[in-house]
Amino acid sequence: MGYSAAELTAMQERGSAWIMRRAIKDNKKYTKVDSILKDPKYKELKKLYPVIDNSWINTFFLQQKKMLDEFSQVKFKEFNRDEGFMAFITNLIREKFGISQKDNWNPADIWLIENSNKVEQLIEKHLSGKAQTIIELNLLMQKLYKERKVVGISLKKISGKTARYEEVNISRLTPRFKK
Repeated sequence: MGYSAAELTAMQERGSAWIMRRAIKDNKKYTKVDSILKDPKYKELKKLYPVIDNSWINTFFLQQKKMLDEFSQVKFKEFNRDEGFMAFITNLIREKFGISQKDNWNPADIWLIENSNKVEQLIEKHLSGKAQTIIELNLLMQKLYKERKVVGISLKKISGKTARYEEVNISRLTPRFKK
C-alpha cells in the first residue's frame, strides 16, 4: 500500500516519539543501529511505521543517542505527537489567540512532558482572563523548557553520522534567561 507524504511524516514522527520514550523513560540505551531491530519491543515501532527502512532506523538510533546526551537526567513521562499535550496546546493557541495553523506558532513535531496534567493546569491558570497575550504564553513555555518540564522537538531526518540538537526561541523574548 502506498502512503501519502503526510502519512509517512506522521509515522516518522510517531517513531521518533517511540524511540525517545524507550531511551529516556524506559532507560533503553541502544549501542548500535542493529540493537533497535533486536529490541523485543521493536514490533511496537514496526506497528507505528510499517514501511520503516534502514535510513529511518539509523535516524532513530542517532536521535535517541542525542536525546540521551541532552535529557538523560530528566524524568519525562509523556512523549506525544497526536494527542495529549499536542492537542491541548494546539487547541489553546487556536481558541485563545486565533492561530489556526499550529506550525505558525509552534514548530514542535513531538512533545516530551514531565507531567501533562500539571503543565496544562499551570498554563490554563496563567492564561485565565481576557487580557493575556501570546507573549505571556511564550514566556511561560520558555520557563517550562528551562525547568525541563516541557520540551517541544522539531524533527529532521538525519543524513550524516551525528544528530544535532539546537535550542531555538529560548532567549529572543526573554533576555533575562541565560542559555
